[in-house]
Amino acid sequence: MLVTLSTDPRDTFRHSRASAPAPVDAEEHLAPARIEGVVVEPGRITLLEVTLQAGASVSGRVTDTSGLPLKGAQMWFELVEPEPERARSSLSPRRRHDLATARLQLNAGARVMRRSGVDGQFELHGLPAGRVRILAQAIHGECVRASTELDLAPGESRSRVDFELRPGLALRGSVRLGDGSPMQFCTKVFVFPADPASDELLAVSETAFEGAFVAEGLEPGPKRVLVVGADGSWVEATVEPGGEPQTFVAAR
Repeated sequence: MLVTLSTDPRDTFRHSRASAPAPVDAEEHLAPARIEGVVVEPGRITLLEVTLQAGASVSGRVTDTSGLPLKGAQMWFELVEPEPERARSSLSPRRRHDLATARLQLNAGARVMRRSGVDGQFELHGLPAGRVRILAQAIHGECVRASTELDLAPGESRSRVDFELRPGLALRGSVRLGDGSPMQFCTKVFVFPADPASDELLAVSETAFEGAFVAEGLEPGPKRVLVVGADGSWVEATVEPGGEPQTFVAAR
């Protein structure tokens, strides 16, 4: 596979891919490749040759707490990488917000989304060797998202990786600026564990009309909400899901 990397005159990063035609099933069974340390100069084209390896596969079943199969549950994987220990609580809200956004984009690029069938069965193919996190989420998000981490060998086939999804709580609220105006439309709302040292992303929502948002599928217990606006205003608070809608006031 040939990958072309280039930048336009405004230094905007672009990429294109050229490869020999292959059946869809064959491509689904190939693991994604990650290349680091590539230097792309403005206005120049960099050619990379990438060899994709056969990936691992994982299959299982998704049920509710009564054992009934859940149809249409979203199934995907994320890459799990060791991170150096660092005091997350010492980072600024803007920096923690940027790290969470970058992690979302990275996982979206490596994500292979599938849905469980009528019988709750699912299959994921093309998983990379190493440690991966398998996640299951009910179609409407009303259940708590479940996950498990696996250490996979190249080409390994792992079966009976089952998930039981239980009902979760919703966190509803609205975000406003100091002058009372709503922080509305596309402002991301991140929900983390209450522990300020944890950066595990439990849920992501976006503000809509009048700055309202809802984050579903949360377990009982305190959660930390972080919102950072485009103008630099921010708010961070610890709240309990499942109660009345709350108002968060962002300030610079």
